Formats: sequence, C-alpha cells, structure tokens
Amino acid sequence: MLSTFAEGDAGRQTLTIKLDWDEVAADYDDILKLHARLPIQGFRPGKAPRAMIERRYASELQSGFTAQCPERFVRDAMSEADVHPAGHTTVEVSDLVPDGPVTLTCRFLPEPDFQLPDYRSIPLTSPDDDERRDDVSEWLLEQTDITLANALIEDELLYSDVPEGDEEALASEREQAEQRVRLILVLSRIARQDGIEVEKAIQICGKKPFFAKVRGWYNLGGINK
Repeated sequence: MLSTFAEGDAGRQTLTIKLDWDEVAADYDDILKLHARLPIQGFRPGKAPRAMIERRYASELQSGFTAQCPERFVRDAMSEADVHPAGHTTVEVSDLVPDGPVTLTCRFLPEPDFQLPDYRSIPLTSPDDDERRDDVSEWLLEQTDITLANALIEDELLYSDVPEGDEEALASEREQAEQRVRLILVLSRIARQDGIEVEKAIQICGKKPFFAKVRGWYNLGGINK
C-alpha cells in the first residue's frame, strides 16, 4: 500500500492510496461469490463462468467493493500519518480490473488544531445527571478555542430541516450546528486521548435542545455516523 496526502480546495485534503491486486483480491472474491448465486440466463445459479459473472454484474461488483473494501486501508493510512478527519469523508475507487492495480481516493476535512482544556477539573455542582452533562458540555465549549472551516459547518447543516427563507431560524440552526461541530471535535479528541470510544464520550452531552442533535461521525476511523 502506498499512500500520499495532498491539499485540496476549501481546506479539504485528498488521500490517495495505491494498492496491488493481491491486497484486495480476497475482498473482491467475497463479493464475486455473492453475485455468482444470482441468475444468469443459460446457467444454473453458481455455475456461470467467472468472466461472464464479472461482465454481467460489473457495476454491482464495483459498488459492492467500494462499500466494503476501502475502509480499513483509509483508516490504516490515516492512523500511520496521525491524521484525523472531521465531517464527511468520501471515497472513490478506480475502475476495477482483476489482477490490476487499484486506486482509492479519499477526500476529507482534517481535524482543526486546538488544545484541550484540563477537563478532569470541570466544576460540577448539580446532583442531577442530566444537568451535570449539560454543565460539562457547556464548560468544554467555553474553555476550548477552535477555529472551524466553514465547510465543516456546511456539512453539518446538510441535516437541517429548516425551510429556506426562514432567515431567523436558519441563523439559529447555523449557530447550533457550529456548536455541535465544536463539541463533537472536543469529545472525539478526549476519547482518542483517553483511549475510550467516541460513543461513550458523547454520553456526557445533556438533553437540552442545544445539544439534542450532537452526532458522532465514526466513519473510516474518523467522525461520521
């Protein structure tokens, strides 16, 4: 596996991974076996020649491979380079040619640089668990200075159901989206630093409407789910 990183537009980065066929052959064969059971005129299920299955289901094989195979290679490449994505991550796979090279192209926004506050000394006074979680979330946001790329906020607003034209509601939704992104970045950093799962870190968020939409992105070793 050969991986390279390059700067892209609007703060995005592009990770290109070049693979030899023997690195992905087992994944391809697993997907091919599933399609070998599908009907092809003139053959009993599972009896059609491999080449005919590949021609008949070329598009489906490409889609299945793209959905199943790239994740571990992208995750390993980012881990090795100590790169952490934020927001949506997209991956494209070059046209598959059995026994030929495969290229994965991953585009993502990198996690912005910021320093965590001393979160082990958060002052907690309320006896109520929900209020304590709200206090933790608010304290983390107040104490952490993060400069966000606009694209990260725009990505989060893809989930918005506010109708166009309602400027006041849109402005409020954008502010909340920015705070959600900030909070999930902080929680993800804490989780990574302390060796815990992001899902557990997210549990420190409270039930206020402000935090109701906080979502972890856990995709390809980063955030997206």
